[in-house]
Amino acid sequence: MMQKRLITIIVMTMFLILMAACSNQDADSDTDTEQADISNGMNDAVEMDRDFEQADSESKENSNKGSDSSANENRAMAEPQSNRMVIYTADMVITITDFQKARHNVQSLVDESGGYVVDSSLRSTDDSNQQGHITARIPQEKFDGFLHKIEEFADKVKERHINGKDVTKEYVDLESRLKAKKEVKKRLEKLLDQAKNADALLDISNKLGDTQEEIERIKGEMEYLESHTAMSTVNITMTEDKVDVGGVKKWEDLNMWQKTKKVLVGSTNAIITFFSSIIIFLVGSSPILIPVIIIGVIIYRIYRKRQSK
Repeated sequence: MMQKRLITIIVMTMFLILMAACSNQDADSDTDTEQADISNGMNDAVEMDRDFEQADSESKENSNKGSDSSANENRAMAEPQSNRMVIYTADMVITITDFQKARHNVQSLVDESGGYVVDSSLRSTDDSNQQGHITARIPQEKFDGFLHKIEEFADKVKERHINGKDVTKEYVDLESRLKAKKEVKKRLEKLLDQAKNADALLDISNKLGDTQEEIERIKGEMEYLESHTAMSTVNITMTEDKVDVGGVKKWEDLNMWQKTKKVLVGSTNAIITFFSSIIIFLVGSSPILIPVIIIGVIIYRIYRKRQSK
């Protein structure tokens, strides 16, 4: 009886050990499967991001080589003119007679148009006239009207140059890149929710951070293009051309007697100063000059006596 019980306990123990081993193998298999799924998802997301980067790089190279010019032209024709994004920059050199008044007029026009002054400088020229430079940002819809008003109050427009840079294609490319990066971010977020392994969590978090950083950079480039297409830049150089002609002075303003007396007094003072300097020199040098003069007189008298003999 005791032997049967002992055999039964041994059999039950071995059965429990066998069941525990099978359970561990299943758990390891599930973990491996989960890790494989996460790894495959990571590879898919990375591969998708890499494919897009490669396609974007090839697109830029083709654009630089001009191989896709026909496609760009077709897209440009398909897009409405109002949707095109153009950065306008104007450079003007004008001549005015009153610099302060002109600068005030420019500031008033900038305020009326809803723009703002970015930079302002002032300096004086060799002929005592003033020259200044103003850089302003003007809303694009007010751009032409603003330039026309500047020309109206200017005495002379010496230079007027307008440059436009079409950035529509660049902006569209940024939109495509942003959309693709957001898709990659969604995949990585799903994988992050499914991951339970510490290494997988770390890898996905790093990749997710890099993707978010790239998204923010693309958004910054898009905002830059949006702001520069919405507000045009105007550089204005103003040169004052003012001739100062003095009026004829009155007789009493000339003060001829006062000026004559001043010149006479000055000349007298100069003569007195000259002779005073000579007297001071002679008196100061008398200890040396008197013996020299005495010796000179003696030598002269001896010479005269010899000549008489």
